[in-house]
Amino acid sequence: MRYINSKPNLDVHNDGLTRNSPYIMKPEENFYDLHGTWHHYGENDVNVKYTIKEIGSEADDQADPTQELLKNRLSATNGYAKQSDADKKIGKVQGFSKKIPLDDIGPGLYKISVMAVDKAKQTSEIVTRYVSVPSRTPAEPSINVKTPADNSWSLDAPGTKLYDLNIDKASQNTFDLAGIYQSNTEDYEITYTSDFDKTPRKLEIAEKDKVSGKIAPWELKNFNIREVLNDNAIHHIDFKIVNRNQHGEAEGHDRFYFRINQANSIGIDAPNIIDFGMKNLAPKSEVEVSSPKMTGNLFIYDYRDKQAQPIKVNLKVENFIEKTDSNKILNTQLFWNKEKITPDSLYTFDKDTDDFKFDLTNELQNNLKLKIKSDEKVKTGKYQSHWTWEARDTI
Repeated sequence: MRYINSKPNLDVHNDGLTRNSPYIMKPEENFYDLHGTWHHYGENDVNVKYTIKEIGSEADDQADPTQELLKNRLSATNGYAKQSDADKKIGKVQGFSKKIPLDDIGPGLYKISVMAVDKAKQTSEIVTRYVSVPSRTPAEPSINVKTPADNSWSLDAPGTKLYDLNIDKASQNTFDLAGIYQSNTEDYEITYTSDFDKTPRKLEIAEKDKVSGKIAPWELKNFNIREVLNDNAIHHIDFKIVNRNQHGEAEGHDRFYFRINQANSIGIDAPNIIDFGMKNLAPKSEVEVSSPKMTGNLFIYDYRDKQAQPIKVNLKVENFIEKTDSNKILNTQLFWNKEKITPDSLYTFDKDTDDFKFDLTNELQNNLKLKIKSDEKVKTGKYQSHWTWEARDTI
């Protein structure tokens, strides 16, 4: 006698048989196509039900899904599928397919449990598949300024250089910028603002030049600087690219710093922080600290001709005061190349070339020394001093 199983039989054809080897969805896939077959010798009506659950631990994976499968209404056959008596008699294999939407499913590892049940509440064995769902929001785009310089100065990027814009202010109040960008979607937008114009403005790119998935050029013609034409401040332009798809958006940024040359002028950039470190002093003792750590550089800008008078660099140093107690003052003396610094002059600089930017950072670090004296009491804490730098000609 041939034994015929009176329970529904189920076979799932998807990959992803184990937790360690799941089926990996692609970011652009919006549906998981669950498909397979069933057959039943005992009943005409069979419902292929499923659950989908995120797996965050071994306990999640071991949880029994039977009761949830019986109670929920998720069906790969959209309710009970019917077969004829003839098909039932021979156990004809019936196919099923269900596109499971992923719109409400975040990135992660998921376990799909599938079970066939008939109207007599007889069930098949539970079949499981594992699916890894990636983030479907677009990848972060990028944008970079390459012209007029691709090494723009930044406080957060030691070693970068501030771009000095040389223009004839009598006849010019704009300059051009250009660079590259990359978006991973076809729907993207590039905008720009500046520290003196906060209104976002769209960077227009011709439709024929729009590309996705690879590096492409952009350009901004005639950027207007009339508003800041006559100051010597550091300015910046912010570029932003946003790309979008149906799951969200992502941003990329770049900032370009510049300063406008002032004819026949002198300028100075000084370090933001000069750190002499931490020292231990016994009462009535003295210590000398050299080669401080610096954040930022000492640059002299001289837009005069090379026959101009030497530049005098002055430095005014205020008392070193404890950060939390203004009554605690440290006894210090500051020296430049073994000479005590006075308000009169720190350094005299002769211009003998046609260059306009001069880096004195190493000279400052190698020649600057701080002498600290302690009195009868030991002073503890963090002390800071405010320094004022000035560059002017010697006339």
